[in-house]
Amino acid sequence: MEVDQEVHDRAQLEIQSVINKVAAAQLNHPMLEIETALERQLRAAGHWPQPRPWLRAVAMELADGRVYIVTKHAWADPHGH
Repeated sequence: MEVDQEVHDRAQLEIQSVINKVAAAQLNHPMLEIETALERQLRAAGHWPQPRPWLRAVAMELADGRVYIVTKHAWADPHGH
């Protein structure tokens, strides 16, 4: 099965946007609250399911005050911020 690169890139941009929004809204919140917010926002954006270990890893990074970057492409695009 061939992946449409444009569709893949758009999905990565949308996921990065969700992560950025959750990071800003959940600043200094516990990891479990961030994980719940990520799941809720990813579902709302149509990007669910995601692997639970990945979701927890992202939530942990955000809870520790770090930026999570999905891909270099998603981070570089001004619409992904």
